[in-house]
Amino acid sequence: MTTHIDLEPNTVTHPLAPGPYHAYAEIPSGFLNLGVYRINIRIWGSLPGQGRQAHATAMSALQFSIEETGSLATQLNDQRGGLVTPRLRWHLEQGLR
Repeated sequence: MTTHIDLEPNTVTHPLAPGPYHAYAEIPSGFLNLGVYRINIRIWGSLPGQGRQAHATAMSALQFSIEETGSLATQLNDQRGGLVTPRLRWHLEQGLR
């Protein structure tokens, strides 16, 4: 799960003003493993004196698949498990520290 407050924690203590908003997140290329993915959307909000409430929910609002065209799995042919396959920069040094 991810939300717009992941990198902006002040949003929790300073709620957004009423009005329309456009929210998006970027998924870097090569991050997701091969397979079918579904995006669920839930809109939460709260009014003064009330707790958080879910105002709208759309299960499987977006569905897409990651195919074997240029993916890390294709290049390495190692059939990695898991949902994400990020390419991390590794440093390899010989000898013990």
